[in-house]
Amino acid sequence: MEMSLKKKQVSVLRPCNYGGNTSARSQYARKKKILIADSDVTETARLNQFLQNHNFECILVNDVFAAVRLTKLQKPDLFIINLGISGNNGLLLMHKLKYILSAFNIPIIITNSDEKMLDKEQALHLGAELFLRIPTGNDVMLLAIMNCLSSQSINRIAHIDRLSDAA
Repeated sequence: MEMSLKKKQVSVLRPCNYGGNTSARSQYARKKKILIADSDVTETARLNQFLQNHNFECILVNDVFAAVRLTKLQKPDLFIINLGISGNNGLLLMHKLKYILSAFNIPIIITNSDEKMLDKEQALHLGAELFLRIPTGNDVMLLAIMNCLSSQSINRIAHIDRLSDAA
């Protein structure tokens, strides 16, 4: 009498490395999604490759409407928006995202080639976490991303605590 044994498929969590963070909690976390909104193809490709090498998933867009549509579909963990996107429409994208993201706590990093004080103030007023002048080094960008994602987690925990205290 022959018995056939079927192999049982077992899903195994594979460790991921997010910028050198090797804590047990982050080792098995999903890749963080970063939506990059920039019309500079060269800069976007460079940043995309760098972030993929650090185990981030990148969503690339080059206009405001694609950014809004993909935000609703993909639900990114972080935005990197160049103010010069599609003819200086970065602030327009910020206005649109403000209403979409009102229920979420998704950090936004704004980049621009010049640091006009008015643009910086408007972007920060609309909810940007950081304003970085580009070009910036990869290490500075990675540090900014890690800090924004860390503060996002802390803010969500604090928000949950406030909700549970109110209940």
